[in-house]
Amino acid sequence: MSISKFWATLAHDIERMVEDAKLSRVSRQRSYYAIRFNGKDYGPCFGDKDLSMKGNFNQEESCSCQKDDYLDSITESTTFSVDEYEVFEVYRK
Repeated sequence: MSISKFWATLAHDIERMVEDAKLSRVSRQRSYYAIRFNGKDYGPCFGDKDLSMKGNFNQEESCSCQKDDYLDSITESTTFSVDEYEVFEVYRK
């Protein structure tokens, strides 16, 4: 693959990720639920019910989404699986 084709492919992939990205803020009254960990069997949870991953995340229906503490719904799906996720670093303000 040529360098120019590599950069064009990378630019396209980044553009697609940005287009598909979803941004929502947690409500001020429920900010303590923004990101939390429910124990060793769970991944990071966003809101109380807004996005929850438990058990083996890549199994069908192991993750769920129900609008609760965030202002907008994170996804239209109520249950789903996750191939992989990445957490960079979380700082307390």
